[in-house]
Amino acid sequence: MEHLSFDRRRFGPVAAAVLIVLLLAAACTGGGVQAPTKGDIVVYVAVPLSGFQANAGQTVLGGVRLKAAEINAQGGLMGYRVVVEALDDESDSDVAVAVADQVAQEVTAGKAVLGVVGHLNSGQTLAAMEIYKDLGIVVITPTASEVSRTAITPP
Repeated sequence: MEHLSFDRRRFGPVAAAVLIVLLLAAACTGGGVQAPTKGDIVVYVAVPLSGFQANAGQTVLGGVRLKAAEINAQGGLMGYRVVVEALDDESDSDVAVAVADQVAQEVTAGKAVLGVVGHLNSGQTLAAMEIYKDLGIVVITPTASEVSRTAITPP
């Protein structure tokens, strides 16, 4: 498999907007658009996919998958196919840290990771953010409400 050159800094400004769009309501797509040709970029969805909050996690995952399919049907993101990969944090902070470690390993290994949509809860978001913060990827939580994490602060 050919190694893709993926510069996260080039996608930084676009990445935040794209991940936000992934969470919004789906828009209609048209036909006749060329398929993505530059390779794949990954968006992880780190939410509870099992346990007592699985329904909420599955809802978030389904929304992200739907929007990714629509983006791909329109030619992808700047020619890249958006691939959604689900990660189950089980609504557990220790598991969320393990999930974040997995993402960090993938980024460090050179995988083209655009960002993470997750976590569902503030506790898991805060725990995982300690790892995500140094990765150079975008992280958007769809539902966590911890006040310290709801405002964008410049670096």
